[in-house]
Amino acid sequence: MLQCEADKCRQRERTIGDIEDERDKTKRELEDQMSIKCIDNDNLKRALEEQQYENETLRRTLHSKQDEIGSLHGQLEQMGNSGDEMQNKIEELEGMVKDVEEKNKRLVELLNANIYNKAE
Repeated sequence: MLQCEADKCRQRERTIGDIEDERDKTKRELEDQMSIKCIDNDNLKRALEEQQYENETLRRTLHSKQDEIGSLHGQLEQMGNSGDEMQNKIEELEGMVKDVEEKNKRLVELLNANIYNKAE
């Protein structure tokens, strides 16, 4: 009976040792997983910072391009106004040319009439 009790005691000690071994193994696994999670977290933080930097850079670029587009739009309006002014000036000059041509035509007719009258 004493032998049986000793065997039970050794069995319990082995069971306790196995449980402690299992606990230590689980603890190491959890520590490894926590270490991996910390590394993953650091990598994600770094990636987030890079994305924020890129976002800010793109925002500045977009703002710059919007300013450039506004400036070009203003230049186009000025060119359009200049084009309108030039077209008006061309039309005015064409009108003046027509008037001069009409006067020249009347002058030629008048000269021809005078020449014809003198010839008679």
